[in-house]
Amino acid sequence: MLIYQTINLYIVFYSFYYLYTMAGIYIHIPFCTQACHYCDFHFSTNTSKTDALVNALCKELIFRKDFLYNNPIHTIYFGGGTPSVLNQKHLSNIFETLHQHYNMSQVIETTIEVNPEDIDKAKILQYKSFNINRLSIGIQTFDDQILQWMNRSHTATQSIECINMIKDAGYNNLSADLIYGLPSPYHESFENDVNTLLTYDIPHLSCYQLTIEPNTVFGKKYAKKLLAPAEDEIVATQFEHLINALYKAEYIHYEISNFAQKDYQSIHNSAYWKGEKYLGIGPSAHSYDGTHRYSNISNNELYVQNINKNIIPINTEALTEHDLINEYTLCSLRTMHGIDINLLAKYPTFDLINYTNTLMKYMTTGHIIQSGDKYTLTTKGKLIADTVISDLFISPRYEAIS
Repeated sequence: MLIYQTINLYIVFYSFYYLYTMAGIYIHIPFCTQACHYCDFHFSTNTSKTDALVNALCKELIFRKDFLYNNPIHTIYFGGGTPSVLNQKHLSNIFETLHQHYNMSQVIETTIEVNPEDIDKAKILQYKSFNINRLSIGIQTFDDQILQWMNRSHTATQSIECINMIKDAGYNNLSADLIYGLPSPYHESFENDVNTLLTYDIPHLSCYQLTIEPNTVFGKKYAKKLLAPAEDEIVATQFEHLINALYKAEYIHYEISNFAQKDYQSIHNSAYWKGEKYLGIGPSAHSYDGTHRYSNISNNELYVQNINKNIIPINTEALTEHDLINEYTLCSLRTMHGIDINLLAKYPTFDLINYTNTLMKYMTTGHIIQSGDKYTLTTKGKLIADTVISDLFISPRYEAIS
């Protein structure tokens, strides 16, 4: 029984700590002008109900204003979907609600994801007027043929024009998305994409391997054997090229999929990987308070209906100690900071011997390197990060005793 009292005391302390830390807010904008063939995020191409959805977002912000215990908001992130479909009225409603109900005195980073075709000089000025100081551009590739194959709604020319407009407006803090690991014959343009982004001196790059998800156009083609994923050797070669090219350009590889010039890491996303708490607003958005994870319903119409009835359509998951250990493993090992074994050793039920043995196994094979009490992935380890992390995951060892 003592061990469970210890666990409860730990969770109480953990909750107390999170009451007095800075926080982030994620706002999900579930609209796109058209559906990319690879995307399985929650969105709708019917933008006619954007006004109603934004009104519901603002109501949810008010309903959940106590979630962050009036901690100073550190970061705000507009994701999606395509947040650049929002107009000035929409953004004004959201920011007015934020300033009325949250402690906005210490916001240092506000990010909005944008698509190149949505951006013009007027919109950039709107973003500046709301103190949005970081733009994340969904470029994916500079090859028009591949953009059409992905069903993206912009061209390579629009991407370049978007970058130039943003830079000309005085924005230095911007990020670009890039996809690698495309099936043959489309993988041949990857090196050009990397070189183009380096030419335009984008300070932050998010680079993702194409994954074929079941409920997407690509997923359905894969099921019918009309599409095959890229060979593992091609994916590995492209990832290594990416790492080497950005290392030479003095980018910091601070998370598996993210590279940044000095002082340009995403503060908001880094908070996720550090296990800091955040509030997620909108359909499909997730929240985290240190001991529980919350997920909103992934249905725009039901979301709006519930919010208008003063009901938050949310699921709650209480995190056990082994959940917290696994989440720390997942998030930490993906970053350049790695796993600090001392932090894990504080958990009462943590099996230090078995966990360390697994780490040592991957050190022997050259996938993990140790520095003091911290363990990080090598370049070789990053190629099989999911396998290493899965191998380190622990299963529940104890059941509650009544």
